[in-house]
Amino acid sequence: MTVKTVQCPAWCVIAHEDDWPQPEDVFHRSNDLMLQPPKGSMPDRQTPLPALRAELILPQVPEDNDPACILLDHHDVYGPYAQLDVEHADQMIRDLKTFTARLQGMRNQLAALKEALR
Repeated sequence: MTVKTVQCPAWCVIAHEDDWPQPEDVFHRSNDLMLQPPKGSMPDRQTPLPALRAELILPQVPEDNDPACILLDHHDVYGPYAQLDVEHADQMIRDLKTFTARLQGMRNQLAALKEALR
């Protein structure tokens, strides 16, 4: 039986050659993107955990039911991650833009409220 593996893409940050033929991590992985609350915004923690983390992953041995995707880790106890294909990633980007615009509106309201209370 021949197992076809995917050559390590340029964006992969895992040193697969160090543990082949029994790799511990059977996925090619990109650097993480992380979004977390700003330091100092959570009084009970010095450094908050990332609230949202994303990485591009690709199986070393591709299977039809195990495609490349963006792994979105949102630290939910009921399901800690989502797998985004291109369409899901596009929807997430649209949602993040809407979220950012609304957060900016809240920030402006907060600034106005603080100014009014002076």
